[in-house]
Amino acid sequence: MRWPGRPCWPPSGGTLAGSPGVGGIADGSGAQARFSGPQGVTVDTDGDSYISDSSNHTIRKLGADQAVTTIAGMPRGIGSHDGWGAATRGEDQTLGAVEGIGGSLDAEDDGASVKVLPRHFEKGTEVLADVLVNASFPEKGLAWAKKQVEGEIDFAGEDPETLAKDAFHEVVYGTHPYARPKRGYRETVEGITRDDVVAFHKAWYRPNDTILVVCGDVESAAVRAAVERCFGGWQRAELPATTCAPPEEAKAVRKASLEADAEQAVVFLGHLGVARKDADYDALLVMDNVLGTGSGFTDRISKRVRDEMGLAYSCYGNITSSAHEEPGMFAAYLACKPDNEDKAVEAMREVIAQFLAEGPTDEELRDAKTYLKGSRPFKFETIAETASYWLDAEEVGLPADELATFGARIDAVTREDVVRVAKAHLHPERMSMARVGPPRPAAADAPAPKGLKIGATGASADGRVWTLAAWEEGTKLTVRLADKPGLIEVVLCPGAVSVLHPEGVELPAIPDLERTSARRYSAARMMTVYRTEATPAQVLEHCLLALGFRGW
Repeated sequence: MRWPGRPCWPPSGGTLAGSPGVGGIADGSGAQARFSGPQGVTVDTDGDSYISDSSNHTIRKLGADQAVTTIAGMPRGIGSHDGWGAATRGEDQTLGAVEGIGGSLDAEDDGASVKVLPRHFEKGTEVLADVLVNASFPEKGLAWAKKQVEGEIDFAGEDPETLAKDAFHEVVYGTHPYARPKRGYRETVEGITRDDVVAFHKAWYRPNDTILVVCGDVESAAVRAAVERCFGGWQRAELPATTCAPPEEAKAVRKASLEADAEQAVVFLGHLGVARKDADYDALLVMDNVLGTGSGFTDRISKRVRDEMGLAYSCYGNITSSAHEEPGMFAAYLACKPDNEDKAVEAMREVIAQFLAEGPTDEELRDAKTYLKGSRPFKFETIAETASYWLDAEEVGLPADELATFGARIDAVTREDVVRVAKAHLHPERMSMARVGPPRPAAADAPAPKGLKIGATGASADGRVWTLAAWEEGTKLTVRLADKPGLIEVVLCPGAVSVLHPEGVELPAIPDLERTSARRYSAARMMTVYRTEATPAQVLEHCLLALGFRGW
């Protein structure tokens, strides 16, 4: 079960948490039934159970003795099912009720599922409904769930790729909630109470905004009866109003550069992408496989940047993988030796520009379309994968025959289509960038920013002696203040300021700066991000004065 109306809450960024028939898929795997359940619950069933057969690239039907029924739903809330519990059973009894019949209750990013044998379908539905409707959120389970999320946050703060991905979301989405990591930030997660979770559940978890998908050897009539019995008492309610505007394309190129104790540099380039229901999606899918996500490093980015030039350990680029209800991102990624970073980024840009100028060859087009159709069955190797697909399809609003027409739609994509959508949706001149890696040394002959001295020395209000270094990189001004106990780095860009500072150092309020986020950057340092209309020079002056520096 899943809730398609995902609220933009909490504002601080914490998380509360037909037949395919074409392209090698055998008839029958999409025998889907759809109906409205009690109180407005949307119910999809696939009618029968199927599984991918890799020996002949088809999807075959399972017999009743082999099938497993997956009932998919329920958003994760704060982290895992450990934090939920049910008022009628209690936490241990809830899990025991599923495990006692050889099933499993699993939580995911924005949904959950119960997996049971077909003969236990009604019991599985009953448990899922009980946890959903009667969630009790016991303190013990909630505390454990928060620790799990905090562990994820700590890991993210030490992992260069995660840091780069988070920074890339920030530069692409700006002030939109999609800029924030789903895991939230430590300070927001720590502040979540049981009352917060209960209130959120009461406001948002309603049948009129719920999708339930059942996949397995269960008749549609049995599904309808079980849903009516288990969810019939769940009351509809008007959902809270949301104020989230759709994400907008950045008005200027944004850059984020973070230092990390790492042996390689991780770089993301890109900009706002497309929604899943965009009319150009199928042509963009073919484009992606030619440009940056082909199988076996056959795409242009991998072939050129990785194999031919040897500049990156890993690289890719695509626009369709993140497309959902709202626009995702065009993201070009590379991981490389720090010494190769600039060359690799330039090579990536050149490959994209060349593709826009030339388009795909006939051979590239044919290979991409063949791969897309031939690999489709492998996305349905388990019943759970099938259920997840139908959840996404229903949430995004795809037509019921999307699978049935997939192969024909891909076959219909022409070279001219790929050229057209590439020029319409790829904008190299607008690509923002986020990079994480070892410190990038300033050029020895870098001109000193106006009013600053390279290598100046001064004292702070507490008497500590600091050295200052400053340099310009395009529109970015980087200032480092360092002494033995710690390092403060202020990165000033038009419209935004990032401050890296030792943990425990409280930054005073700085005029003209609006704090937007704070997160752990490394084991001993934090990063605070501000939004501003002031110029970099004005911001620097405010920072130095606020921190007590004189005589620079």
